[in-house]
Amino acid sequence: MTTIKQIRMTQIASQIGLATIVIIGLIFVGAILKLYHLPIAQGNFLGKVFLADAFITSCLLLIVRRARCPVCKNIFVGRNEPRWFTVTCKNCGRRSGDTH
Repeated sequence: MTTIKQIRMTQIASQIGLATIVIIGLIFVGAILKLYHLPIAQGNFLGKVFLADAFITSCLLLIVRRARCPVCKNIFVGRNEPRWFTVTCKNCGRRSGDTH
């Protein structure tokens, strides 16, 4: 059984993963545009980190998309128009720490 706090932690982890993907992507774009020199060894390492992070983040996003609210048992982020990083359940409005 998942809790709303666990769903929120998964959402935050996926946000961090997305931010890392964007940062590494910007590093690659800067190197492609010859704004600076990126050594081959560092580029290869960043490429591997990029691929691993993209895989892990996509798995986390799939988990977020399918996670169900422990209170109302509906999909936490919404079924038809998901809000991926919402703090409250889209259906019942509960958030982590609510007692009633």
